Amino acid sequence: MTGPDERAELLGETPERARHRTARGRVAVGLVFLVLALAGVFSVAAATEPRSALLGNRNSIRRETEDDLGDRASVGARREATHHRTRHRGHREAHGEGEAHAEEPIEVERVEEEVAKATETEDAAEAEADADVSETSARLAESEAPSTAVSADFARAAMDAVRRQRLATVKQLKKAGVPVTENLLTEIERAEKNPRALETDVYAIVLGGADPTKLNASDAEKKVDVVGHLGEAFGAENVATHAHLTPAVVAAAWPEDEAFARYALKEIRRRVSSRVGGDAEKTEAAMRDLPWVNHFTRRKEDGSLDRDEHWPENFDHHVGCLFAHMMVWQLAEDAAASAAASNASAPRAAMVFESDGASGANLAVPFSSLQFAVDKAPADFDVLFVNKLEDPELDKRFPWRSSRVDTVVDETNEVTIDFFRYRNPFAAGISGYVVSQSFLEKIHSLIAERGADMVDAWMYKLCGDSVSDEDPDATFLRCYAAVDRIIVEKYREEHPNGP
Repeated sequence: MTGPDERAELLGETPERARHRTARGRVAVGLVFLVLALAGVFSVAAATEPRSALLGNRNSIRRETEDDLGDRASVGARREATHHRTRHRGHREAHGEGEAHAEEPIEVERVEEEVAKATETEDAAEAEADADVSETSARLAESEAPSTAVSADFARAAMDAVRRQRLATVKQLKKAGVPVTENLLTEIERAEKNPRALETDVYAIVLGGADPTKLNASDAEKKVDVVGHLGEAFGAENVATHAHLTPAVVAAAWPEDEAFARYALKEIRRRVSSRVGGDAEKTEAAMRDLPWVNHFTRRKEDGSLDRDEHWPENFDHHVGCLFAHMMVWQLAEDAAASAAASNASAPRAAMVFESDGASGANLAVPFSSLQFAVDKAPADFDVLFVNKLEDPELDKRFPWRSSRVDTVVDETNEVTIDFFRYRNPFAAGISGYVVSQSFLEKIHSLIAERGADMVDAWMYKLCGDSVSDEDPDATFLRCYAAVDRIIVEKYREEHPNGP
């Protein structure tokens, strides 16, 4: 068995190798190793890589597209080169008396030349890998937004469907001898009036989003419901301008549609990169350490969600829910940036609905008064909830309660809206809410620094928990609730002592 020093000589790793060039047996062994390594290079370059290789490092390399296929041969050669010496040593140790395998004389200079080439290839591979990291960071920072636009034709069709459904409901109630409520008749009358202008972007999170091939499949009824009601309240053209059907994020299906989650992290990644001085490797490392964000940045090699055996049932749903809301926040962020780039005034706010949040049964403010509520909301709001079917002022589950701060009247629709400072940290469910530009700044900064949490409970903690010993009213987010006075009065009748 040859010793370590002789093995080093054969691999060309010591100066003494030059004094032994005439040792034909030893050089023969070097040639055997070189031939085997080169054979590995060609086999890797020619082979088709598995899906996990296409994904690469899911935290730093984006999924390859057709535009990337032209570079595949060089990538394969680079990967093999980085493992060249390891494969070489392993073969040598497995054949301690490998000198017997060489039978024909060789040129020592050729061996030396090939080893030098391999070293150059390895150095080039390292440089290329560094370039890949920088290029990847740039690609991730430029993640494209999903298509969310709603056409005017779809809005008109949805409006017709909603009207037919409402009229059918009235007929069924009358046929059954059930008195038609004044509220329902009033809603029908409102829908027949000239719609007011919608000036706030509305994002509804639904399966399939605005994908034309899925409009009549995934969440079809919910898409018709939200778009149809918005169309009645604000007109089809307004809806086509400001309404968006954003795709739900299904974390359990990753890597399918992983681009949605990647886009959701666009601003987070930019801020993290800025925090670590723009270093690509440090950025990727920091992204992997952010709680909840790392459900995406620490996935399995095949790109799927890395589940923990201790997770409660349906936990992956909460992961997807967080990323769906973060994607909407990113869309709102990009809309504001686009307005600034065109010297237009940034939108004051953005409305967000989950798939069932835009249902009339879950709204605390009528569709026709949503824009009015946004216009009249307290100037310092970060979040305005429009889904709280309660009187927050009566809630005794926390000492400071939620005081009423203002009351406004929408004379066009004859609706009185109460605004409450909302500070219930025990609430859950964010099916309908409005966010301001200050919210986007605060939430992106927080996630980039500390990560996130289960979104439909976390938001209320940020709204309710005090962040100052000197000022008990100071919370991370300044949150309010807008509630139709009719709901408030009915709630007080049913809950005179609070919930």
